[in-house]
Amino acid sequence: MTANVDAIRKLVDEVELVSEDDMLKAIGQLLIYEHVVAEPAGAAATAAFLKSQEARSKKVVLLVTGANISVEVLRQAIASSFEGHQCSLF
Repeated sequence: MTANVDAIRKLVDEVELVSEDDMLKAIGQLLIYEHVVAEPAGAAATAAFLKSQEARSKKVVLLVTGANISVEVLRQAIASSFEGHQCSLF
């Protein structure tokens, strides 16, 4: 584990905290716009990107992983992506 921590300290410039709601919104956005299913942890990088105005002006690579997601969490993610919009599905 020490090697991992050393590598992170050497290679990672910044860490951004995201909430569960941020990850749900990212899952919904990935599904709706990219047709990609991601589990919450796998959508964390996308959630951080969506929160950051600065990142949107740069070339960014996002790693999206995992499709280990329950139907209920997927439903919540899709619903959170439509908050404030008229949608008869939710």
